[in-house]
Amino acid sequence: MSNMKVKVGSKGMVIALIIGAILLGGGGGYLLWRVNQPKTVAPTESEASVPKMCRRCKKNCNIPKTSDGQCNPMSYDGKENVGCTNTTCCKWDDTEEYPCGVSKYHITYNAGDGGTVTNAGKNEVNPGGSIGSEAKPNTGYIFKQWSDGKTTAARTDSNVQADATYTATFEAIKIEKFTLKYTAGTGGSIVGNATQTVEKGKDGTSVEAKADTNYKFDKWSDNKVTTATRTDTNVQANITVKAEFKISCGDNICDPWEDVNNCPTDCEGCGDGKCIPPENAITCPRDCPVTCGDGICSEGEDKTNCPADCGSAATTVPDTGIFDNSKHTVIFGFVVLVIGLAWTWISTLPKKALFAISSTSSKIREDSERRRVENRRERLEKRIK
Repeated sequence: MSNMKVKVGSKGMVIALIIGAILLGGGGGYLLWRVNQPKTVAPTESEASVPKMCRRCKKNCNIPKTSDGQCNPMSYDGKENVGCTNTTCCKWDDTEEYPCGVSKYHITYNAGDGGTVTNAGKNEVNPGGSIGSEAKPNTGYIFKQWSDGKTTAARTDSNVQADATYTATFEAIKIEKFTLKYTAGTGGSIVGNATQTVEKGKDGTSVEAKADTNYKFDKWSDNKVTTATRTDTNVQANITVKAEFKISCGDNICDPWEDVNNCPTDCEGCGDGKCIPPENAITCPRDCPVTCGDGICSEGEDKTNCPADCGSAATTVPDTGIFDNSKHTVIFGFVVLVIGLAWTWISTLPKKALFAISSTSSKIREDSERRRVENRRERLEKRIK
C-alpha cells in the first residue's frame, strides 16, 4: 500500500511540474510579445495637440502598414516600385513624415471678374509639394492682386502643408476721355457733331463752320486750323474752340457768293467779265485773273479782262518770265552782249600766245645763223692775209 501511495504521489508531482512549466512558458511568451507591442498609453495634453506623424513613401513600396498606420520595416520585400499608396510604406531610409490620415492637400485657384487663372479650380498636391498659377486679365482689365495679398500675377506655392484657396482679382482699365466742343460766333453755325467725347489718343469727327448770308468764315479761335472744316486728331486734352465769322458785304470785295443784287456796294460792275479798275484779282476775282494788276500782260489776260496790264492787243507779250518787262529784256540783252565779247577775247588768247612764242623762236634762230656766218667770214679773211 505504501508503495502504491508513493507512486501516486510521484505522478501528481510530475503533472504539477508539467502544468507549472506550461504556465511559466506561456506567461513569459505573453510578456515578451507584450513588451514588443507599441505603447498604448494615453497621450498627455501637449502630445494630443501634435498630430501623429506617419511615414509617406517615395519609392521602394509594397511594405504594408501595421494596424495603427505605422510602417513595418521587417515586412519590406525589397522591390522598388513607384506609385505608392497610403496603404503601403517604404524603406526607413527613403521616407518622409506627414500627419497621419492625410494623403493629399487641395490648393484651389479662382479668378474674379475680368480675367482667368491657370490651374483653375481644386488641385491635389502631395504634402510638402508645390504648385503654381498665373492670373491673366481680359482685354480692358489689369491684374490687381491675389486674395492673400500677393501682387505678382504668377505665383508658386511651395511646401504645401494644408488646404488653401487663392482668388485673383482684376480691375477695369480706366480709359481717359476728353470733350471736344465747337461753337459758332455771330454770322455762322457748326455743321456736324458740335460736342464730342473722344478717348485719349483717338480722333474726333469732322465739323464745318458754315457762314450765314452776308458773312464769311474768318478763323477758329485757337488759330490751329485755317480752313472752315476741321478734324482734331490724336486728342490729348479737352478742346473748346469757337468759329469766328466776319461780314462779307461791305468789305469792298465781291466774293463768289455775292453779286450786284445782294451786295451792290462790293459788286457794282463786278461779274460782267471785264476787269475794269478799281476791280482787281482781290476785289473781283470772278472778272480779274489772279495775275491781273501786276503790270504784266500774262497768258489768259487781255485788254478786256485786264486792261490794266493789257491796254491793247498789240501790247500783249508772251508770258515767258523775264521777257514780260522791257527793262528786264534790255538788261538781259546787255548781259548776253558782255558775255559774248568776253568770250571772243578769251578765245583768242591761246592763238596770240602761240604766235608770240613762234616769233621769238624764229628771231633767235636768225640771230644765231647770222653770227655763225660772220664768224666764218672773219676766219677766212684771216687766212687770206
